[in-house]
Amino acid sequence: MKILGIDTSKWSGFMDWRLAVNNGAQFAYIKASQWDKDPRFTESWINSHGILPRGAYHYLDWGWSETKQAELMVKILGADIGELPPCLDLEQDPAPYGLAPEMVCVKVRRFLDTLERLTGRIPIIYVGYYFWREWGSTADRWARYPLWLPWYAPMAYIQFRTGGTGAPKPWPNWTIWQFTSSGKGLAYGAQALRMDENQFNGTEADLAFFAGGAPIPASLPPIADLYAANCSPRVRSSPDLSSIDNVIGMLVKGNRVIVDREQGSWSHFLPQASFPAGGWVWSAYLTKI
Repeated sequence: MKILGIDTSKWSGFMDWRLAVNNGAQFAYIKASQWDKDPRFTESWINSHGILPRGAYHYLDWGWSETKQAELMVKILGADIGELPPCLDLEQDPAPYGLAPEMVCVKVRRFLDTLERLTGRIPIIYVGYYFWREWGSTADRWARYPLWLPWYAPMAYIQFRTGGTGAPKPWPNWTIWQFTSSGKGLAYGAQALRMDENQFNGTEADLAFFAGGAPIPASLPPIADLYAANCSPRVRSSPDLSSIDNVIGMLVKGNRVIVDREQGSWSHFLPQASFPAGGWVWSAYLTKI
C-alpha cells in the first residue's frame, strides 16, 4: 500500500495544507531549523495542525555544537513536538570539516540522544544510502532509529543495488522513502513549482502507530478558505477601526492567507510567519481563491 507524504521548508513558500491533503498527502515533514528557525516553520506548523500527521526536521550543520542544535530544535518546537517522530536531516558533507567517520557517528549520536531526551521520542534519520555507507556505521544499535531514505530511482533498481533491502546496513528496510524532488508543488498547495514526495512503508494503521497513536484525520476540519490580498491592507489585532494601536502590520498585495472566521465586515486569518498570532483584515481587501 502506497501512503504518500511531502516535506517542506522555506523554499516551498506558503502552503495550502488542505489542498495538499485533497491531492493525496497523508503525512508531512516540515523543516524546523538549521542555524536558526526556518522562516516558514511557524506558519506551516500551525496551519497543518489537525490537517494531517506531521513531524519536524533539523538540518545538522557540522560547523557548531550538535547538542546546541538539538536544543535549538526543541526550543523552536515548544509544547507541540508533532505527531511523527522528530527527524535528523543528515546530508551535509563532513569532509570539509576534517571529520572522520568515527567522529561523524559521535556527533550524530549526541544530537539524537539530546533530541530523544528532550522530546521523549526516538528520532528518525534522513540519510542517503551512499552517505551512510561512507560516514555511518553498521553497528546494530543504529537500527533503533527509523530510516528515511532519499533515493530518486525506481525501487526495483534500489533493491538491486542494495541486495534487496533498499537500505544501508544495519537497517533491514526503510520507513520512509523520498522518491522524488519533482512533485507538482502547486498541486500540493505550495507556492514553489516542485515538491519533495515520500512514501511511508506500511499501512494507514502503521502510520498512525508511527505517529504516536494519533489518528489520521478522516476528513478535513471545516474551517478555512484560501484568500489573496487584492491590495496592501493593514492587519489588526482586533476588528476595530477606531484605534490605531491595534495595527500590527500590512499584507503585501498578492499574499495568501487562510481565513478561519469572520466578524461583520472583518476576516481573521490563521497565523503565518509575518503574523504569528494571525490577524484581522477588512474583508473587502481579500479575494477568495
